[in-house]
This record gives sequence, structure tokens and C-alpha cells, in this order.
Amino acid sequence: MSQQIPKLPQPDATQPHHSGETQTIPGGRITYLAPKPLPTGHKALDLNSTISTFNETCLDIGGGYSTAFGWQLMIGVILGAFLLCAVVFPSIAWLTMLDAPFNFIWDTYAFFFWIGLGGGGLVF
Repeated sequence: MSQQIPKLPQPDATQPHHSGETQTIPGGRITYLAPKPLPTGHKALDLNSTISTFNETCLDIGGGYSTAFGWQLMIGVILGAFLLCAVVFPSIAWLTMLDAPFNFIWDTYAFFFWIGLGGGGLVF
């Protein structure tokens, strides 16, 4: 009772395909992009710098510097480092010295707060 696994179709370069058509192959899936654009007489314009490489055989989309992601990453790392130094480290320090005087705990918190603020400022 062995079942035959159906063979997947192989890509055929001579067969025309429509844009948006997908074809399953053993290594994954092929998605056919839109055909070449019609000539309009105007120069091509990429306002978002989405296309980083374009030649006769390759179109690399999204390989350039992404300004939105770059800023999100930078702000996220700075905020994360600040919160780690201003909240997490003082909380751990406070839990380890519950019997310490309040002034010592407050000075420890202020130390970590300024370390976090200075670390965030160094990134800029």
C-alpha cells in the first residue's frame, strides 16, 4: 500500500505567464512579477528609494537604507537601554538591599538613572 507522491510541475521558460501568477516547485514557490512597463516618455521615478539594484536580470527591492526602520531601531534601542538602566537595574538593586536606608536606595536609583540617560545620549 505505497502511495505515489504527485510530481510537482517544473518551471518552463518557454511558457508565458501572467503577472501575479504563482507556481509551486520542489524548492518553494515562484511568483511571476508584472511585465515590463509601457514606455511613457518620462524618466522612471522612485521617491521612496525602494529599488536598490536594477539591471537586465535582477531587481532588488528594499535593499537600500530604510529611513523609517532605521529611526525606529535607533529610538527603540535607546529607549530600551534607558528603561533597562532606569527601571530594571534599580529594581534588582532594590530587591537585593531591602534592609538598606532609603537615602542609599535613592542614590543608587539616581546613579542608574543618570547612567541610562547618559548611555542614551551617547548613541546620538
